[in-house]
Amino acid sequence: MSIRNDDITLAVPSGPSAPTSKFRRKAAGVCLVLAPIAFSAAELLAPEGGNDGPSTYAAWSAHRGTGLAGALVGLVATMLFLPAFFGLVAAIASRGRRVANIALGALVYGLVTAHAALVGVNLVFYAATSPTVDRAAAVHVIDALMHEVAVAAPLLLGHYVFTIGVLLLAVAAVRSARFPRWAGWAVIAGVLSDVVLGSLPLDGLVGDVVSEGLLIVGFGYIGLRLLSSRVAR
Repeated sequence: MSIRNDDITLAVPSGPSAPTSKFRRKAAGVCLVLAPIAFSAAELLAPEGGNDGPSTYAAWSAHRGTGLAGALVGLVATMLFLPAFFGLVAAIASRGRRVANIALGALVYGLVTAHAALVGVNLVFYAATSPTVDRAAAVHVIDALMHEVAVAAPLLLGHYVFTIGVLLLAVAAVRSARFPRWAGWAVIAGVLSDVVLGSLPLDGLVGDVVSEGLLIVGFGYIGLRLLSSRVAR
């Protein structure tokens, strides 16, 4: 049995497992729509400090509430990305399956070592900037978290691996031809624009809006196609 909706065709097992497969596909579609939105919200809510302890402390002290909200939304985004990526890889055809499996490994590693860990770091920032905590001690802790190799290196590596994983997953989606190609290219453009715009002397908000907007559109449309597909009679 197969699912067909315009240019998307997804294999679905017949028999008792069909309802379970349909539920997983639709759950993955919902997560794929919501995860980039939650990720973008977390990025926008995070207090913008500098690359040192004092400036980061000042930013978090002034915006503790939004910083905590951003950390919690970031945790939600991480939890949504996992089923979304697993569901998308399951829907990708054999032509892109090998690349998709490699991408999935990179994405899981990046989500754990970068995004989930970053939530923990942000919660430490929130706790350290409490008025009841000594400022000098808090700045020292924040500075150590930002510059200690044992902490910063895994976060940075996880971020790069996650970025590569998103790029490879978009390539796999394009190669599979099971989704509109423009959606996969939108995700690719989102990843590349983040790298290019981030290296230019522009306000960081510009790069965030462009790159994350493209990810929301690309992944969101693929998620909607997973949701709207119907079993062929």
